Amino acid sequence: MLGLNKGWIAIGFGNGMIQSDIITFRYIQNFVKTEDRWSETTIIPKLDSDIIGCVSTLTTVDNGNIYDPATGNWNVTFTKTLGGNACNQTFTDKSKLGISIALGQEFEILDKHLNAHNHMFEISSEKLDDQNNFSRLMEIVNSMFLFGLFSFIV
Repeated sequence: MLGLNKGWIAIGFGNGMIQSDIITFRYIQNFVKTEDRWSETTIIPKLDSDIIGCVSTLTTVDNGNIYDPATGNWNVTFTKTLGGNACNQTFTDKSKLGISIALGQEFEILDKHLNAHNHMFEISSEKLDDQNNFSRLMEIVNSMFLFGLFSFIV
């Protein structure tokens, strides 16, 4: 994911941002902090590590979270396993998975966002490497964030 934002971006896996597995990306002092969270209610989602029985399934890869002070851009490469414990959405072959995206301007205030959207995707072995299934999310992201705040690279 590429970004230009000095606040935060969240990706939720579920039917919305409540009762959902969430990844947050927060700009903090020239660094992009990546966190695995679980949302119980409309308040700030707790870190998976702060909830008994939960284990983070988020891994940053390559050089982790890179911020370029010359351009203001940041680049995050990550993997996320969906399943395995209480704080992770689980899906099986031929199921549907909701993906929500939200954006906020202040890195400390994760429960107040400027914009958000949810879309349901089909997940199945029949759709492996199906860029058409994911292209709808790209259309949503581009229409939500016309200011070039971030985009996915797939």
